[in-house]
Amino acid sequence: MSIIGGSVTIYSPDGGSLTLDAEQARYRVYLNPGEWSFSPPPPPDWDREIPRYRATRDLHPSPNSRHRFESPFSTVMDPDVWQQSTAPIAAGETIETLECPMPR
Repeated sequence: MSIIGGSVTIYSPDGGSLTLDAEQARYRVYLNPGEWSFSPPPPPDWDREIPRYRATRDLHPSPNSRHRFESPFSTVMDPDVWQQSTAPIAAGETIETLECPMPR
């Protein structure tokens, strides 16, 4: 919420915005919460970006190849094993995958 001299900018989900008096903006958001918000909407296609991760230490795949296709482990005995990995990963390497922490 940006306040400039008693004015407030409110945002609609389609990307539009209005700058109103603070009191008017508060009523507009209160009466139409699905149409207006004090927070800007996320950028377009934000949910289609492939997540990127940086390995903090050397990782290796699980010794059992079937683990890649199972639900995520609830407990891990070896913290250097990455369940969905297909190859060793060096510390500091950037990984782009949809398989972390589990398939979408």
